[in-house]
Amino acid sequence: MKTNLKLNSNTPLQALASKARRAVAIAMAERVERPKNNSNKRAVRQIPKIDRDIRSIFKTLTSRVAEDSTVVLEKPAQGASCTGIIRIYRHDDLVRQEHEASCHELRRNTTEGGRRSRPYRAAPCVTYAFYPNVTDITKLGSIAIYGENAESRLRMIHNSGTFFGHEVVSARIEMGMRPFVDVKLRC
Repeated sequence: MKTNLKLNSNTPLQALASKARRAVAIAMAERVERPKNNSNKRAVRQIPKIDRDIRSIFKTLTSRVAEDSTVVLEKPAQGASCTGIIRIYRHDDLVRQEHEASCHELRRNTTEGGRRSRPYRAAPCVTYAFYPNVTDITKLGSIAIYGENAESRLRMIHNSGTFFGHEVVSARIEMGMRPFVDVKLRC
């Protein structure tokens, strides 16, 4: 098993312990279960509970989203602390992004020099970032919801007491680069 655990003399002991727990949990989650008696059967990869939860939320959002919107499930960047990202885009914005990217590529190939412009990049209406539980990273611990109307999203979560079938322990608006709703879930 190869781990991507980077050690540094300046890294605090608590951060090292957290990274080690995460590496062990990831290794356990990726464990392959082999059939005992029948060697002809293929190995079955276990899907961690957090991944199943994220896929379930993705399916729910896909079935509930407006017709003019598109739901996209993404893997986070290498080294990111979140385990999954779901973004909701306006369909027209994605079409424009694709069209301008192809036009930009065509212009770049046919003209030399001149002013360089960037193609349009669609911005998501809502972004859900999923984070593992602190004590058991195979379970969903919290969700950060980025987008407009943070106050109304917070009010809806407080009124229902659940979020996509998970019991909410706390929900509040936090400030990062922009305000977002931080939802803590019960394991």
